[in-house]
Amino acid sequence: MSNVVEFREAVGQLATDLDAQKAALEETRKLRRSHEQDLKLKQEVIGRAKSKLANVTNHREFSAAEREVESARRDISMIEEQIIQLLEGEDAASKAIEERQERLDKLEADAAEQIEVIEKEAAVFDERMGEIKLARERLVGEIDRSLLARYERISSAKKGSAMAAIDDDGNCTLCRMKVPPPATAASGCCTGLASWKMNRWRRSRSPPR
Repeated sequence: MSNVVEFREAVGQLATDLDAQKAALEETRKLRRSHEQDLKLKQEVIGRAKSKLANVTNHREFSAAEREVESARRDISMIEEQIIQLLEGEDAASKAIEERQERLDKLEADAAEQIEVIEKEAAVFDERMGEIKLARERLVGEIDRSLLARYERISSAKKGSAMAAIDDDGNCTLCRMKVPPPATAASGCCTGLASWKMNRWRRSRSPPR
């Protein structure tokens, strides 16, 4: 399950980064289009200035038109450089977005595959738990009601812990207290390390080798 969570977090982060990159690329394109519009206007300025140069009647008007052309050319050179830089940035951003999109697609496919596996395992687990529940219900119906009530009372008090077994002498294998009838070796007493206690008790009763 942790793998699925990690997959989803990675996919979410990658998708967020991808959206941010796409938004930044769109802003770069808008800025480039704005510069292209400015370039067009400057070219129109040069066209008008050149028309003036062809029709000037004195040196003053000629100098003014010439300065206007030179100023527009400097602006055009600067704008063209900015446009080139923006186009290079767009190319780099487009490649990065394409690579990140491929990574995102792969992560989504891996996450879908992982989720499918877990869902199948969960279905098998649910089926097995259903079988265990039915088996428990059948066994409960065969157990003495008083012993079952005793077991459930102790199990509930101890939050579902296993019950220690009772030895052949009627003693609890964990606390060593005598368990009164009708408890038998099939019933239980206190909770705790029952299997460990039972093994120790069996070893103590085994004859030395």
